[in-house]
Amino acid sequence: MVEDYKPRYGTPSDVRTAAEIDEGLRAYMLSVYNYMASALVLTGLMAYVTANVPALYSLLYTFQSAPDGTVYLTGQTGLGLVVMFAPLALVFFLSFRINHMQASTAQMVFWIYAGLVGMAIASILFVYTGTSIAKTFFV
Repeated sequence: MVEDYKPRYGTPSDVRTAAEIDEGLRAYMLSVYNYMASALVLTGLMAYVTANVPALYSLLYTFQSAPDGTVYLTGQTGLGLVVMFAPLALVFFLSFRINHMQASTAQMVFWIYAGLVGMAIASILFVYTGTSIAKTFFV
């Protein structure tokens, strides 16, 4: 009776090796990091464009000239306030709807969010020097 017992020492065909799992996880995480880096670039570009296109920044910010001719950022317009709080609104929207969205819709909202964050933080380019911004973000 014991002689008839033949144990099967093998892995089932649907089990992947650790190397396959690691490679799949690596590829997935690489795509996540690429999305994050791309969104960071989009945020920076939108901030740069917003701060350097007069037709755009005049819609979002108010300026005042000093007697010596220096122009200062004095506040935001109504549209500027909407743009400033829009990323927060998108965060709430995503937190409530992310489980009911298609992946393509969630990705589109992600790109819109990245662009709006860039527009919302463009005012730092008016307030701080390029050197101080570079020291903060690139060091």
